[in-house]
Amino acid sequence: MAKKKLMNIEVRTLPNGYSLKFDGMRQSGGYMYFSKEKLLEGFMLHIGLEITEELSVENMQDFLVATMNWRENKKCVREIERLNTSMNLLKGKRNSMARKVMAERGKLVTLVSNIKKAAYKCKDAECQLAIMKCINIYAKTRQYKPDELGLTSEDLKAPIEDEEDEE
Repeated sequence: MAKKKLMNIEVRTLPNGYSLKFDGMRQSGGYMYFSKEKLLEGFMLHIGLEITEELSVENMQDFLVATMNWRENKKCVREIERLNTSMNLLKGKRNSMARKVMAERGKLVTLVSNIKKAAYKCKDAECQLAIMKCINIYAKTRQYKPDELGLTSEDLKAPIEDEEDEE
């Protein structure tokens, strides 16, 4: 069985702190730390997370906080994914309902127009007036535009499964 090549890691104690050198680092002279806590931070970032370039103190702190909170972050990511899935399902249902409302509004506009035409053909003036009074409240009804219901062209292309089931 072939031996796995180990990464060369060197930590040295110096008069004023510690130095860290390892294979693949970007800084030729190694990294200098003035306390064992900072050495541990550098080790975690450079060796543990394989970040080979030099980092600012702020970036190091950000990485360490993220590393320490990874469990909580993982929970948050799962919750975001769950909420995105739920939102996409609800958006699909809303889009389906909006398409149905548009279709039904179109049928209503056509029906009112046809009733109006039929009323004009009616010879009895009293009957014609009664019919016109009935449809008067719908006189200004018009077809909805997709953007009025928050639909995009992509939303209009989506399959309408439950509409097909109802027919």
